[in-house]
Amino acid sequence: QNLPLRDDSRAPQLWSATIFTLTEKVLRFALNSLTDTLPHNANLHLWKRITTPVCILCVERQTLLHVLNACPYALNRKRYNDRHDAILTRIRQLSPSQSITADLPNQPYSFPQHVVCTDSRPDIVVWDRSAITIIELTVPFELCVDSAVARKTGRYSELLGPCRDAGYKANLLTLEVVSRGFINNNSFDKLYQSFPATRAKQTALEKEVVRTCLLQSYRVWCKRNWEEPATSHVGTD
Repeated sequence: QNLPLRDDSRAPQLWSATIFTLTEKVLRFALNSLTDTLPHNANLHLWKRITTPVCILCVERQTLLHVLNACPYALNRKRYNDRHDAILTRIRQLSPSQSITADLPNQPYSFPQHVVCTDSRPDIVVWDRSAITIIELTVPFELCVDSAVARKTGRYSELLGPCRDAGYKANLLTLEVVSRGFINNNSFDKLYQSFPATRAKQTALEKEVVRTCLLQSYRVWCKRNWEEPATSHVGTD
């Protein structure tokens, strides 16, 4: 379960340096999530504390992966969206000098239609007179990083051809931040190749991304057994 800490990239050191900036409760969550010793229902059933390992919200087996990434109930209530958007907001702050649009709540979004006429909404689009970069963020579980990259690449690669046909240098970047707080170093390195920043700014961004991810995953965790009240609608005659 602690395989991420045996990675020889900078991600484990970044994670270790960041968790001590968190509150005690979130720190405990981060450490226990790493070893999969959190009291989700699969563990509670294994420890003989409850009689069934199923999730009370969707009746699938409630594992750590299920809670943090795969519960249909949480997905439908956009709990994972909140985490994604919070991380995307941090990445958006690495503001280039070019024009930029980001698919974030309560913000106007406009894909540059003079480049390609499309209703697609990549997470971030950056462009100038000669180049356009599409950036897609995913927050998967560690086991699903490769499939997330393949899914996002397949979804948005079709936009690159029309962009190039319009005379633009087009590039697609996928960024992965796993739900237990580890960044995919390779994807972030490619981001810095396209949008150079000082090492200090890179480190500050990465620490903030890790911190935000863990905070948001902790919120998802706390709601693992919480059924949201039904929205009441008062009709008028």
